[in-house]
Amino acid sequence: MAQYLLDVLTRIAIFGTLTLGFNLAFGYTGIVNLGYVAFAGIGAYAYVIATVRFGWLPVAALALALGVTAGAAGLLARLVKKITGDQLALVTLFFALVIYIVLLSWRDIFGVPPLSLLLPPAWHDLTRGSLGIVGIRRPPWLAGPVAFSLASIGVVGLSYLLVQRLGRSPFGRVMAAVRDDELAAETLGKNTAA
Repeated sequence: MAQYLLDVLTRIAIFGTLTLGFNLAFGYTGIVNLGYVAFAGIGAYAYVIATVRFGWLPVAALALALGVTAGAAGLLARLVKKITGDQLALVTLFFALVIYIVLLSWRDIFGVPPLSLLLPPAWHDLTRGSLGIVGIRRPPWLAGPVAFSLASIGVVGLSYLLVQRLGRSPFGRVMAAVRDDELAAETLGKNTAA
């Protein structure tokens, strides 16, 4: 029973962290980004592939996951820079669906010619499709369920403090101004695209 409660608490903390990140985009600026979960998936898969498939150290894999996720977010932001409102919501939802399909069907996309000729053989079955990647190990300092739960709670607590601090900062006030009236914020000289 205790293991089950720890698992539920850990999941609540993980989804709470994702919710706080979503709140930055939707709550503070009013931007409807329905592709937010795709970035969580990209980061998770990058970390797991680096550690399990290629044997990277957890710290290096975490840096890679952050870089790949930031690169994907930057690319999407560049592509949708001029889109607003419902169109933005649909484009980001489409992005999330494309990422989901690619991760789920990696073997069917990149494991057969002609695309299989572009990748090394070790990459043909990178995500293992619907079977998923097995053998995911936690770093030694997070190996126990209690340690992992406490770390998850610590991350959600730290995320909450950072979001609150950002919301009270001058940048947070600009985000709120964008939510209330983007044109008025631009008129006052604020860089709303940033």
